[in-house]
Amino acid sequence: MIKWTRMLNRVCLTLASVMMLAACSADIDDYQGREPAFNLFEYFDGQTKAWGIVQDFTGEQTRRFEVDIEGTVVGDTLTLDESFIYADGETQTRVWTITRHEDGTYTVLPEILWAKQRVSSREMPSIGATI
Repeated sequence: MIKWTRMLNRVCLTLASVMMLAACSADIDDYQGREPAFNLFEYFDGQTKAWGIVQDFTGEQTRRFEVDIEGTVVGDTLTLDESFIYADGETQTRVWTITRHEDGTYTVLPEILWAKQRVSSREMPSIGATI
């Protein structure tokens, strides 16, 4: 009887978890045509403050950080100068250059060129705070 109760509890917990996660998901198409439209350059022009965590592959939080972002727009180029302060005292800086193209795509380049990716404005929310 105890095994059956434990198994039933696990099944119910699993189903509840799946339903909660499904409720949290959103499709980018849900936001098409909504106002105000997200403008990446306007949003990051000037000072931005952010907070975040780093998780390992199991989802366990391994670090916390704060980041001050200075965004500078010149024409069709946005430069993000990020200054990270981790809870353990470590500091890091990152600089990103984002170029807007007439066809609605962006080229995103980090300070140290390890990747060059061109994305459409439709895909920008998937980049989000990972920039």
